[in-house]
Amino acid sequence: MIPDVLDINIVIETFQNRYADITYLDKGGMSFVYKARHIGLNRVVALKILNPENNSDWDLVNRFYQEIKIGATVNHPNILKIHYGDEINGLHFMEMDYLEGETLYQMIQRNGQLDQTNTVKYLKPIVSALSHLHNHGIVHRDIKTANIFIDQHRGAILTDFGISFYINSPVSIPENEIIGTPEYMSPEQASGRKLPDERSDLYGIGVILYEALTGNVPFKGKTTRDTLDQVIFNPPPSLVDYNISISDYIDRMIMRLLSKHEVDRYESAWELYNDLDEIDISKNGNNYSIWRRIKDLFLPEDNNFQLPYFLRIDGYNASDSYIPLYGRSLGNNQISCIVGRSTPDGVVPDVDIQEPTISRQHVEIVFIKGQLGVRHLYSNNSSYLNGVTLEAGIIYSFEVGDWLTMGGLRFELIQGR
Repeated sequence: MIPDVLDINIVIETFQNRYADITYLDKGGMSFVYKARHIGLNRVVALKILNPENNSDWDLVNRFYQEIKIGATVNHPNILKIHYGDEINGLHFMEMDYLEGETLYQMIQRNGQLDQTNTVKYLKPIVSALSHLHNHGIVHRDIKTANIFIDQHRGAILTDFGISFYINSPVSIPENEIIGTPEYMSPEQASGRKLPDERSDLYGIGVILYEALTGNVPFKGKTTRDTLDQVIFNPPPSLVDYNISISDYIDRMIMRLLSKHEVDRYESAWELYNDLDEIDISKNGNNYSIWRRIKDLFLPEDNNFQLPYFLRIDGYNASDSYIPLYGRSLGNNQISCIVGRSTPDGVVPDVDIQEPTISRQHVEIVFIKGQLGVRHLYSNNSSYLNGVTLEAGIIYSFEVGDWLTMGGLRFELIQGR
C-alpha cells in the first residue's frame, strides 16, 4: 500500500512528461522509491523522492542534493549511479540505476551467516568502490549491510550517500556531530571526538565482515546510548565463538579494522583490497601475488607508452644509468614491457639493455588494472626481486624501491624523474 503522505497518482501526474509505468517499490527513512521507465531514453530507472514532509528541513534537502552530486560525479561499476536530480511541483527527486535483487542485510538475515568465500566475493568490489570514493575526497560515513545491494546482474553495489561528504568541502561539518547507524559507527564517530575520515569507512567494512561471517554485529546494546558506549569502550567479541570456520587471517583482518584508534586500522581501502585479494589467491590457488596500485595513470591505446618509472642501474651515477620503461598497450588498461637485450637476428625488446648476461627476453614488467608487477621470462640466467628468485611465469608485486637483479646487473625501480 502506498503511504498516505505521497499518493501514487500525484507522482504519476507530476512526472508524466518524463517517466511512464511508475510503480511503488519501497520507503526509506526520508524518501520513497519508485520504479519507472524514462520516456526519452526508454530505460528502466529508479526514482527516489524526498518525503514532502521533509521539504522544510533545509539540512535534509541539502543532504539530498549532496547525494545527487556525489552519485552523479563518481564513476565506478560497484557504485550506484545517479543520473539526474531536480525539483518538480515541490517534489525533490533523483533518477538512479534500477537494481534487482536484495541488500546484503536481507541476504544475511535470510541465510543466518555467509561463508568466507562469498563474503570476500561481495566485499572486494565494495572496498574497491570505497577506494574510488576516497580517491575523490569523499567519505561515505554510513557503511552498513543495508547500503550494499546485491544486484542479480552486477553483483555488489554501494548505495546511499545521504550523509556522505567531501573531505575538503568548504561547507563546515561539526566535529562533534554524531550521525549514522550506531552499530556501524566507528569509535571516533560514536564519541564525536573527531570528524570521520576514510578509516572510519574501513571500520564499517570491519563490522560488515563480522556480521556476514557470524550473523551478528559486534556491538548491539539495549539502547542507542548503550550501543555507542560498547563501540567506544568494549573489545569486539571473538568471531570464532560464532563461526569456528573463520580463518586466522581474516580474523586478524577484522580485528585490525575494528581497532578503537583509527591509526591502528588499514591506511587505505586499497591496502585492505590487496589483503582481501590474498584471501582469494589462497582460496583459488592463483599464483598472482599482491600488487600495488599506480595512481592517476591513464593509458593511451598506442604501442609506445612510457610508464612513469625508471630502472636505475646500481653503482652508476651517470644520467644514462636511468633506463625509462616503455611498454606496448594490450588494451583494457594493460601494458606489457619486455626487458632484455636486442640481438642482430632481429629480437628487439621494449627495453634494450646491452649487457651480455641479460637474455633477449629476460623479464616482463606488466601493468594490469592499475597494478604493477614483474615476472621472469625465458632466460637461463635467473632473475631476483629483493634477493628472492623469481619463479618463471609468476607475476610478483613490483613497487618503488624494489631491487630487480638480471644477469650481472642490479636495478632499483624509481619514480619518474
